[in-house]
Amino acid sequence: VTNTTRHEINSINRSGFVGIEENKAQSLIGIEVYPNPFEATATMVIGVQAIASFTVNIINLAGQVVQSQTYSNTNQATINRDNLRAGIYLYRVESLGKTLNTGKVIVK
Repeated sequence: VTNTTRHEINSINRSGFVGIEENKAQSLIGIEVYPNPFEATATMVIGVQAIASFTVNIINLAGQVVQSQTYSNTNQATINRDNLRAGIYLYRVESLGKTLNTGKVIVK
């Protein structure tokens, strides 16, 4: 399982610094992406049986969705390099308006 943690910015603590706390969300579904980093394609496997419908959004570090694909009746997705330049991207997997998990992929 990869990328199953979320981070939250907490309120300013007594020393005047803003802290970042790792928050392990138990409701997130495990997702494996391989190979990661990848050159042409990566396979995403969601750790449950087939899902009726889910969407994989690939997001650049500026927060823009640069790729979006919807899948039906499966627990696997393929991320194609297509127009993605080498670098780090985030993914968000959603189903029925809820986020199943988020993580990162690296394009070589």
